[in-house]
Amino acid sequence: MDTRIRQLIFRVKSFSPEKIFLFCAIPLGLLFLIVHPIGEVPDEFTHLMRIYGISEGTLIAEQSETNNGGSKLPSGLKEINQMLPEAGTYAEIGADLARPNSDDYEEYNYSTAAIYNPVCYLPQVLGILIGRIFNMPYVAQAYLGRLLNLIVFLILVYFSIKYIPKFKHWLMFLALLPISLQEASSLSPDALAIGLCFFIIGLTAHLAYSEKGKMSICELILLYIVAIVIGFCKIVYLPLLLIYFIIPSERFGSKKMKWIHGIAIAAVTIALNLGWLLVSSRYLANPALADVDSGVQLAHLTANPLRYLLIIAKTINARLTFYLTSGFGLNLGHFAIDLPSIFLYLSLIFATLILSQNTERLKIKPFERAVFILIPCIICILIFTSLYIQWTAVDAPIIDGVQGRYFLPFLPLLPFMLNNNHPKVHRSSPIRMRHIIIYLIIFNLTGIIKIFLANL
Repeated sequence: MDTRIRQLIFRVKSFSPEKIFLFCAIPLGLLFLIVHPIGEVPDEFTHLMRIYGISEGTLIAEQSETNNGGSKLPSGLKEINQMLPEAGTYAEIGADLARPNSDDYEEYNYSTAAIYNPVCYLPQVLGILIGRIFNMPYVAQAYLGRLLNLIVFLILVYFSIKYIPKFKHWLMFLALLPISLQEASSLSPDALAIGLCFFIIGLTAHLAYSEKGKMSICELILLYIVAIVIGFCKIVYLPLLLIYFIIPSERFGSKKMKWIHGIAIAAVTIALNLGWLLVSSRYLANPALADVDSGVQLAHLTANPLRYLLIIAKTINARLTFYLTSGFGLNLGHFAIDLPSIFLYLSLIFATLILSQNTERLKIKPFERAVFILIPCIICILIFTSLYIQWTAVDAPIIDGVQGRYFLPFLPLLPFMLNNNHPKVHRSSPIRMRHIIIYLIIFNLTGIIKIFLANL
């Protein structure tokens, strides 16, 4: 048995980083998918209602005097919603699996999910449709939607790690964090958003620093498709498309063609996303947030931008610890599953070691470095601004609603920002890939066990 284990370890060590990612992410992602009851991931039940509505043809949510955005859905759906962990939840799920589907329909309100474009729910909708074809129980349909979402995430991250010419361990580290796998194994569109952002960083870095000659038609089409879908998932991540500028002109055939495609990608993406924004803006009003007035907040921002920047600084100072714990995955579910704080310190240590001891270097031009730095700055401002306008009470001292996972999609850019163009003298590093993997497995399994025990 010991010989077989050693042989398995040797084989795993010989795998490429993208294969090691799948080796770890598939079982861990499936465990998260199974142990997390439907609805325990933030906003998941709201997304489920939106997904089910799309599967029935409601691409644009309906509005009424009592419903700001929703549609009529099977009444049995509400039986599977589980917001917070509690003892006996798995027994309830077993009962839901045995309960026949109801033919009764009632009105559901999912206005906060109605603002999302149907495109960012395609994997989950496909899972729900398959479940409906076989008349599976509602809870089984929801888990099938999760499974398709996880598969798409795994494919995107696999090719992200495969394409990116350097810093593969850093990308793998981010993708295997508990918060990444929790979102990937849920019904949230964040799984597609994170996967696409990782993918476009890997693909553009490949085109800029690895590939020679003119790019293929497939690669060019991918640039267009990913640009459009990223905006549909979350418009605040659109500045990530500035990374296209690091791709050399010869990849497009000429400098003229680079500008033509750049303008075309920007025009198509902005036009389609503005078009959807015109449709979805009607759902932005949230009667539950009585103290929020988007018009007043926008007026305050434009009247005194320096004051607004000070509010952002105060928010970061007040919430930095929460951004770190929620960003790494120490606060799982609806922030009800808290992992020991030791994981925050260890995650910061591993992240620092991966970034600082990496001997991989790229020849990054000053303009390219400026792009890598500018993108996170713009995205951060958009994240805080969107929640300042839509979620924060008037005259509140800090901005509400910002979570650490919102910053995850652009974190793969960190090693590019910190890259030293001068070759670094190779030293024996105390950190190896196996250390990263062992730590991440322990980190994830701790969260999975705590979720399981809280719902047992």
